[in-house]
Amino acid sequence: MCFSKRESLLALILGTVINIAVACLLATHPRYRTTRRTRLAVVAAWQFALLMQIPEAVQWHYMDRSQAVPSYVNPLAYWLNNLQPIVMYLAVAAASVGHVSSVLLMLGSACAVAFTAAAAVHFRAAMADQRDLQPAADCRHLNLHWWQHRLRPYLGFYMLGVIAALALVPDHQRWVQLAVFIGSFILAANVYHCGGGSVWCWSIAPASLTLLI
Repeated sequence: MCFSKRESLLALILGTVINIAVACLLATHPRYRTTRRTRLAVVAAWQFALLMQIPEAVQWHYMDRSQAVPSYVNPLAYWLNNLQPIVMYLAVAAASVGHVSSVLLMLGSACAVAFTAAAAVHFRAAMADQRDLQPAADCRHLNLHWWQHRLRPYLGFYMLGVIAALALVPDHQRWVQLAVFIGSFILAANVYHCGGGSVWCWSIAPASLTLLI
């Protein structure tokens, strides 16, 4: 997991290299011809999730030097985190139009939009706390503090938005990707009990490799 600037950057770089390699293979190998668009959409979604390592690395950089963290880090991390459901949903849904149930598309859209709206409503209040991502007391990982209070009741919409997006993935990959997301979420929730949880970097970095199965 990402407990330092070095680990955050390493996860970002390695994950990006893996995603590029997987995307190239998906785009060229005939085995993936019929499901190529949707699988590539999932690669893009995992890459977006990896971008959280940018503000986290910046946070570690300034913390390590005992310097004030720039004001842009907190809101950048907030939106990179809270836009994940709708970005994933839009990417996968756009690649799946005409191939999946319209009911499923509408359900996923409703969940993703509802959570994004909640995040927008609570953005100003979350930033008004004058907090950055520094670890909570007796905690080693960074703290996404907005999950501790105002957005916690909306966690279900976050989960449903991502799950609905991955449910649009064709064939057995639907279950593979759902297992990756739900499994990593359960692991993080049960193993790391402190802070607001910034502990997914090493489970997301290689996630796109499962799209080759």
